[in-house]
Amino acid sequence: MALIDAPVLTIAYSTLYHRAANIRLPAPRQGIEVLVLVQGAPTDAPPLHRRSDLKELHLDGTGVARSRNAAIDHAHGRYLLFADDDIDFLPEGIAALCAALDADLDLTLVTGQTCGPDGALRKRYSLRAQALGRLNSAKTATYEMMLRLAPIRASGLRFDEAFGAGMPNFIGDEYIFVTDLLDRGLKARFVPVTVAMHPADSSGLRWSGPAPMRARKALFRRVFGPIWPIPAALFVLRNWRRVERVADLRHLFL
Repeated sequence: MALIDAPVLTIAYSTLYHRAANIRLPAPRQGIEVLVLVQGAPTDAPPLHRRSDLKELHLDGTGVARSRNAAIDHAHGRYLLFADDDIDFLPEGIAALCAALDADLDLTLVTGQTCGPDGALRKRYSLRAQALGRLNSAKTATYEMMLRLAPIRASGLRFDEAFGAGMPNFIGDEYIFVTDLLDRGLKARFVPVTVAMHPADSSGLRWSGPAPMRARKALFRRVFGPIWPIPAALFVLRNWRRVERVADLRHLFL
């Protein structure tokens, strides 16, 4: 399939050079562009993927947020879906997110849900569609997000490159992006459709040790400013069963 001039959707994979060949790419489909954003490639390394519907870009620097921003810059689609290199997308879920954006022209971001290899949902999700705000979007994963690119670019919205995988503050880039989007007066919505399958492991689920707690502290300070201890405490109480060592909480609050 030749890359059409104006694809409806761009699927943008963020990966490292030593993992890029393992991406499980979707089959070529009319109206879909695939963008592979690779970090850590040797100088003058050849592309690892060659398909007429696919573009591979080798990026300088580190951090997944930098790759997400490159996707916003280089995507040709009307909509943009983010992907990691260990994601398997479900076509019917992608179609449902596109339909949600088609149905509401004021909607800038729509999110879905993800299952594990066994088909079970990876987190607790709402059973019904709902508008997203600061209090119900913290668990959103980037690979569950589909954007309408025009208002994103018009608003100058970017991922905060101090956060996300590959950085000391290795969580929270997607939550910061959603809250920054809402601060710009843009509209976001969750719909209860399964978009992708993802392995059970996730850095955002880690609660043991100083590094995850310090990263969460930086996240709460970034999103909530001076009142950050209040939502941080509420978040800990809501996730108390996942706290493995109470002593680790000193890295969050002290």
